[in-house]
Amino acid sequence: MIGPLFAVALMQMFDSDFRAVFWFALIPAWGAVAVLVFGVREPSAAPARASKPRMTLIGNWRALPVPFWALMAVVACFGFARYGEAFLILAAEEGGLSPG
Repeated sequence: MIGPLFAVALMQMFDSDFRAVFWFALIPAWGAVAVLVFGVREPSAAPARASKPRMTLIGNWRALPVPFWALMAVVACFGFARYGEAFLILAAEEGGLSPG
């Protein structure tokens, strides 16, 4: 939440100059790369893993918990609700309205 707010503040400071805001966005990106390069170490030996049956793409879909399927139902409902909006936006653009 802080990143987008910071980006909006930078957009106001730089009079909507996207390039300047993207240059500022490189600072945390370089920090993340530095943490990966200098802070992350590979373990010397791989830990022993318990033999757990692997889930295949099709075979074990029934093994997924009920909350997962409830979430997928909600996501599908939101997706179907937004489907018609895409056609409305396309029709408005053909009529001469700009999306922004």
